[in-house]
Amino acid sequence: MIKALITQYGIINYEFRCTKKQKIIAKIDKVGNVFVYAPNYVSISNVEEFIKSRAEWIISQSSKAKQEYLHLQNIELENIYILGKNYSIEKVIADKASVRFENGVIYLYGHKEEAFALLRKKIEAFAIEYLQERFFIIKSKIIANKDINVQIKNVKSWWGCYYPKKKLIKLSLRLIIRDKECIDAVIFHEFAHIDEHNHQEGFYKKLLAIYPDYYVAKRKLKDRKFTITDNFLFGI
Repeated sequence: MIKALITQYGIINYEFRCTKKQKIIAKIDKVGNVFVYAPNYVSISNVEEFIKSRAEWIISQSSKAKQEYLHLQNIELENIYILGKNYSIEKVIADKASVRFENGVIYLYGHKEEAFALLRKKIEAFAIEYLQERFFIIKSKIIANKDINVQIKNVKSWWGCYYPKKKLIKLSLRLIIRDKECIDAVIFHEFAHIDEHNHQEGFYKKLLAIYPDYYVAKRKLKDRKFTITDNFLFGI
């Protein structure tokens, strides 16, 4: 349900959604859209009071997100990151689209969009292969006797997720852009959830025991230098 609310800081257009959580939450997506979540029993007047109380923050964050999104859409891609390494991109005139990696440079031949599509496919195939390989190497070191599988998905909302009932760990394709230690940190994080489902003290004790440098790697995951590559390869 799309609504509009006049506040002292301006008009806020937002999408209202019901949630099972017992509180009102406002979120801004990467395009700048505003979403407000509230339980069924909360009145619209209370929701509007909540929005007004956070109007300055909502408008500011929405505006920043919109500006960044437009900026990313207009950027000419000159380099991308793979496993944390920066590769420059060179476009070559040719009759047929193709891609070549050589000495830290990615050469794109032929029609621009066709060459970029080939590059995406190559990186996605490499990501699936690499992430699966790291998963099974780490698994063999810490829980070789447990029947846990892996699935690679193109998602933006999480890096990894453990599903106990399915005995499955899902990893985000976006990890292939990050440093190798970041990828390992996420995999170790999900393996720690096998014994500790919640992020309580016991979970972090377990995680740090199997991957002591977790917090160092975690900080690198959100490095903004990867934003353009994220947008190009997997969507904003």
